[in-house]
Amino acid sequence: MRWPGRVWWRRWRSPLLLNFLYRVPAAKRRALLAFGAENVLTQVSENALLQYVPLYIIQLGASNTQIGSVPALGNLLAALAQLPGAILVERLGHRRRIVLVTGLLARVFILGLVLATFITLSSRWLVLLVAFLFAGRAFFLALGQPAWTSLAADVVPNTLRGRYFALRDFAVRISLLTTLPILGWVADRWGVPLGYRITFAVAWLLGLIAWGTFFRYVPDPAPLPVEYLKSRPRRTLWQALRDEQDYVMFTLANVVWNLSLTVAAPYFTVHLVRNLGGNARWVGLLAAVGSISGLVGTLYWGRVVDRWGNLKVNRLTALAIPVLPWAWMVVTAPWQVIFLNAYAGLVWSGFLVSNFNLLLSLSPPRQRARFAALYQTGVLLSSFVGPLIGGQLADLYGIRSTFFVSGIGRFLAALMLILLVRRGEYTPLPPERLAETPPTPTTSRRPS
Repeated sequence: MRWPGRVWWRRWRSPLLLNFLYRVPAAKRRALLAFGAENVLTQVSENALLQYVPLYIIQLGASNTQIGSVPALGNLLAALAQLPGAILVERLGHRRRIVLVTGLLARVFILGLVLATFITLSSRWLVLLVAFLFAGRAFFLALGQPAWTSLAADVVPNTLRGRYFALRDFAVRISLLTTLPILGWVADRWGVPLGYRITFAVAWLLGLIAWGTFFRYVPDPAPLPVEYLKSRPRRTLWQALRDEQDYVMFTLANVVWNLSLTVAAPYFTVHLVRNLGGNARWVGLLAAVGSISGLVGTLYWGRVVDRWGNLKVNRLTALAIPVLPWAWMVVTAPWQVIFLNAYAGLVWSGFLVSNFNLLLSLSPPRQRARFAALYQTGVLLSSFVGPLIGGQLADLYGIRSTFFVSGIGRFLAALMLILLVRRGEYTPLPPERLAETPPTPTTSRRPS
């Protein structure tokens, strides 16, 4: 006699994008599930901080420039951490250990945000303290990002990436749907400092669980031998970039894209609260709306990416996104943003899945950590400059001017993806340049 739940599970796991996981060996499936769970918990923790740290400093009386400077400082330190992170991978080869150490240090800074809500200081000094802790967390997460990206390419087979990362995004959106509205209600109900203290504590706890999941269940599938890492010949940075023109154009397009995003990003919440009459509950509710529509988009785009390819989906969704900041210029009440967030969830889910897959696909396998670091450095430097530009625009011409500029920049970046990136997969070098190909590791370090 079959258990009824088993029949239900088999019937529903296909539309939920889970069928493909049962076509891989059990050990591989366990690693894939643990890797995804860690990433889901980390993203929920990060989204909670990104949503409610700006609201917290607004409650402390921060100016537009200060509001823009908090994420800008974090992005600057994150950019500075990328290349050192790649060097750590190339020198040590222990990608899993690097992710664990940097992740633990990042959680220490998040714990600092929780403890900061107990400190009695003037608003100015408390805003500076929050900015320092917020930036420190970004620095250590970014320091481990090249190792994590390189590890992701080995853990997740290329043929499964579209559906796997779509499934990951599906889980993230379900989690955000249940978490952010509750945290918004808590922050609004108890205010400063208790409400935000609880919110930051939940973000810290989720991050700590994510770290424990990675530590316990995610192996380092094939760390490169240290002897090879120290002795192998390398192309110079200029040679590598000259050979990978599509990667360069893809990175430049994303630099313009993220510059445009971050010009306006800190001010959507500010505009909602100050000009449209919203509050922390509205912030959580609107985030939930985006998550619900993103669930629908994730179910659709995961399979489409594997069928159409990453580049086609990336171009299509990039063209659909610039209208969003322009629409924010004309809304007059919080309820109208519901429709914008519903549309945003649909198109952003396809863009994010295809964009990350493109980064993995266009990076040379043996230098993936370094190429991921170069990409993140460019993106994060633009994310440092963007809020500073946005702060000046908001002070001089009003918040809506940041939305107008952001839409133009996004549209230009979409055109760059269409006109300058010719292919969506990495093409190996000719045989005469393959002397640098790394040997196949003979051992695999398993988690202790």
